[in-house]
Amino acid sequence: MCWTVTTPSFPFPSSARQAPLPPGESALIAEVPTKYPAAYDLFRKGQYFFNQLQTNSAKDPVATGRAATEAFRGAVAADPTFALAYARLSYLESYLQWYGVDK
Repeated sequence: MCWTVTTPSFPFPSSARQAPLPPGESALIAEVPTKYPAAYDLFRKGQYFFNQLQTNSAKDPVATGRAATEAFRGAVAADPTFALAYARLSYLESYLQWYGVDK
């Protein structure tokens, strides 16, 4: 038995790039995890600093870890119901402890 594998041509045709999303998926993409813009800004700032730690692009990992921690703590202070910010803060603190960045 012989199998034939076909792959789509790249780049995809423009019709594939502009295909409409189902209503449920477009609502998920448009949804912001908090109603407070200040909390979301701090959350994104924390994500930026945390990404620098994870990609080893931080010049000073200790200062970058502190900046990320402060940003996530600010996000949860601005919106105490911002569950994703709590989750990222928890993950960041575990990461810092595991890799010894907080020492």
